[in-house]
Amino acid sequence: MSQALPYGLTYTHADQLWAQGIKGQGIVVGGQDTGVQWDHPALRAAYRGWDANTSTATHVYNWFDAFGRDGDDVLRGCSLDPQVPCDDNGHGTHTVGTMVGDATGDSGTILGMAPEARWIACRNMRNNVGNPASYTTCFEFFLAPYPQGGNPLTDGKPELGPQIINNSWGCP
Repeated sequence: MSQALPYGLTYTHADQLWAQGIKGQGIVVGGQDTGVQWDHPALRAAYRGWDANTSTATHVYNWFDAFGRDGDDVLRGCSLDPQVPCDDNGHGTHTVGTMVGDATGDSGTILGMAPEARWIACRNMRNNVGNPASYTTCFEFFLAPYPQGGNPLTDGKPELGPQIINNSWGCP
């Protein structure tokens, strides 16, 4: 690593686990928050929807937006297509980075506790505010991921759910 580790990784002795070969390999984490900038350089390689061999992304079953999209979302940096991940606040990108971030490919350092884990996400807050329905929708997605606009009962795939879920909640 070319730079010092963030203090949280040193404080929790993550580097000692890594020295034993424990880096999150084989685990999928789910993050529900303000969204995720899926193509962030420290996150893209760990995104379960990213195929590095073809340089393509498949967001279905790997991302869900509990709010859908409108013009206000576009003003905050999201596309109109809710099946494309976005983060209208930056907090969700930060939390996923804390879980799996790895910037060593960009001359940086490992940022996340489990740098070899993969991630999926659900946007449970819009402009940093969620509600019980959006939180429940994301939990439902993580139990059996399904496509945006799909039917969770018929399109859900429990085998694609994450082993670990991290969530942030913001209510007025």
